[in-house]
Amino acid sequence: MINEAWESVPEHTLKRSWRKLAPYLETVDQSNDSGSVTVTELNVLLKQIPGCRSCEEDDVSSWLECDADDAGFQLLNDDEIIAQVRKPNSDDDNSESDKDELIRISKISN
Repeated sequence: MINEAWESVPEHTLKRSWRKLAPYLETVDQSNDSGSVTVTELNVLLKQIPGCRSCEEDDVSSWLECDADDAGFQLLNDDEIIAQVRKPNSDDDNSESDKDELIRISKISN
């Protein structure tokens, strides 16, 4: 049902919505139908964002490649997985420190 609703949204509605949210995206060359963006195109976009005007293509490349070797999750062997499953819920151990942190935050905001 959600998929059908999403598919029924016209492309021009999405484009108009993004135009309002991020007007600097209109300068992107949309002739590249492959869906990939080059470092040069990304750099052009970044330079239009306040605070990123001094970005160079080398910076963009290093940002994109900085986590290329990171799987995005912790790799565990079978024994480590079993140990994690058997370990008592760690949320209970941290609940007291979480309460302390909430109290500190609320005191700061007053």
